[in-house]
Amino acid sequence: MRQELFHAGCAHIARMFTVVKHQVTPRPPQVGFFRSHASRTDVLGCALVFMVGVVTWSLVPQFPPAPEALNVTLASLVAKLGPPVGPVAPDTLRQRDTELIWEKPHGVAVWTLQVGWSTAPIDSVSRSRSAYRYIRVTWLNLSIPYEAAVTARVVVSNHRWSGRES
Repeated sequence: MRQELFHAGCAHIARMFTVVKHQVTPRPPQVGFFRSHASRTDVLGCALVFMVGVVTWSLVPQFPPAPEALNVTLASLVAKLGPPVGPVAPDTLRQRDTELIWEKPHGVAVWTLQVGWSTAPIDSVSRSRSAYRYIRVTWLNLSIPYEAAVTARVVVSNHRWSGRES
């Protein structure tokens, strides 16, 4: 039985390697990237991979983390990030605050760093009190908050509460 299987296997291998003169065999179809014609799914797949790559590359933050922009002077921020793009329109609730923004376009989005000071004219000794980092998708006109850091002053009274209300 074993010998019969062995001889059958040898005969099969011999048939695979016999050369027949003037026999034209059809070329096997090319597979993978080197096909002569790309199908619709190949084009869509490549476009999808490209779009995912561009979006992923756009999501890489272009500014330092927001806590690093706290308690620093305007001069040190300008030295690190360059001149600001402009001031933010004053809010009706916080009219004495001054906020400046820096923007960097990156792929399909624009990264924005917004830093605020509590003094209206920013001088050389005033320090930033808030920093917000967000991304804006330009073709959707959609702003997505990414990170915020705020310094605050807490006022604590020395008056001890005795448990009785007066």
